Amino acid sequence: MPTHRIATASSTCVSEVANGHAGIVLGLEVSRLARNNADWHRLIELSALSQTLILDEDGI
Repeated sequence: MPTHRIATASSTCVSEVANGHAGIVLGLEVSRLARNNADWHRLIELSALSQTLILDEDGI
């Protein structure tokens, strides 16, 4: 997947979580998100505030 598509998908995911539209974020290879620590930490913080779960291949 091209880098700009990953960035757009990441931005969309963060927006949906921030707006309270997501109950859970399912991810495979979340290391792609973790490459940019600022985006990853923003998603984790917003998920905690909106009570959104994050699930990857290792669990919740």
